[in-house]
Amino acid sequence: VISHNPAAKGRTVTDRDYYKSLRTATDDQLFIAAVEEGRVTGKPHFRITRRLNYPDGSFGGLVLATINPDAFSRYYRDLTAGSQNVASLLGTKDRKLRARSPAPPIEHWNEPVDSPIWDMLKKASSGQYENTSQIDKIHRLFVYQQVGQLPLVMVTGFSDDNLQQGV
Repeated sequence: VISHNPAAKGRTVTDRDYYKSLRTATDDQLFIAAVEEGRVTGKPHFRITRRLNYPDGSFGGLVLATINPDAFSRYYRDLTAGSQNVASLLGTKDRKLRARSPAPPIEHWNEPVDSPIWDMLKKASSGQYENTSQIDKIHRLFVYQQVGQLPLVMVTGFSDDNLQQGV
């Protein structure tokens, strides 16, 4: 139920990954869904969800917060100087983008990110590595930090050109 939007009346999310996962979950975990097009807005966004239980422990529904990746992009675009700097928020379980500045082409939202970061995260929750972006093919120095206990990692990349301009 989306109480503030009459256009949502009668819509269902029972086929969405977050609903299926939380319906059968036995623990109290957040589920951070991949970016997908909203059924009401038609715009790309991701959801952070948590299961609700009835007093007997059975599934009672879920709480859902919708996050617009464009808000992330605008925020980091204003913070990062340099035309080739990037900032990305990645899901650590499915290895997909949740947000990126600059925003990627639409087809990249649902592609797992192929990056050395996954091996790096096994060693440390923060660090750095070099890689060529699969999205724009620019070679960068990347720094990363896992976001607390959430299944998310924040990654910022700086190209050689931008680093030299800064120096």
